[in-house]
Amino acid sequence: MVVTLVHRLFGFDGRVGRIGYLLFTGLYLVLAALPALLGIFSAGQDGYMPILTGFALAAMIAGWSCAALTVQRLHDLDCSGLHTVWIAALALAAVWLDDRHPIVSLALIILLGLIALGLVFAPGETDQNRFGAPPR
Repeated sequence: MVVTLVHRLFGFDGRVGRIGYLLFTGLYLVLAALPALLGIFSAGQDGYMPILTGFALAAMIAGWSCAALTVQRLHDLDCSGLHTVWIAALALAAVWLDDRHPIVSLALIILLGLIALGLVFAPGETDQNRFGAPPR
């Protein structure tokens, strides 16, 4: 069970269904908010650097796992996982353009939200596809 969960969270092969994708990404959003709040509340205090370092490490692990889950969800839709690259590029562009061109950044964020909704609500292939059997 543990090996399966680790593979599900960090592996890039196989498929994940709508419910699994929604649950895991929702869990990451909640878990990502906790260190961010700790960083905000401890920023004025001495010794906040270990908290921020822990937050950066947690963000890298969560980013890897979210990328793996997105690839698996794309596989369930019978799409190449390489689409994750341009989705991530849009997210990075939205962050980079936030101060420079806020309207463009907002448009990218809206587009990313639509893509996320598509990943959550689009039904996957019901039969085996080139990426494996349907998720259980």
